[in-house]
Amino acid sequence: MTLKYAGAALAILAAANGVMFPWLDGPGRAGLLVAAAITFPVQVAAFALLCKHAVRPAEGLVVWIGAAVVRMAIVIGVGLAVTLLPALSPATTLLGCAGFFFVLLMLEPVFLAARMRSAAEAA
Repeated sequence: MTLKYAGAALAILAAANGVMFPWLDGPGRAGLLVAAAITFPVQVAAFALLCKHAVRPAEGLVVWIGAAVVRMAIVIGVGLAVTLLPALSPATTLLGCAGFFFVLLMLEPVFLAARMRSAAEAA
């Protein structure tokens, strides 16, 4: 299930970058690509952990809260780091990072529900 989530997430990130590229300049494009490169592995790892621990609701909640804290820390870190990198557009990078995290987070329940259904059928 994690591979299907990763494929869907990669398709969404590629589509978002493809749609936005014509309206962005060089630093904006670089910032959007950096935002996608940061959010993709974090989201896939968070989803894999959630899938592993979702069968026990208490563990799943702890993993979900922990992943949310990590995502917030990453957005704050990107916001601080982007001020030191003139090759990236600060607004595009930060909004891209936060937006990608949000969209990919909204994708998680779709794949998690499918995983829970298949686990219930197997049991």
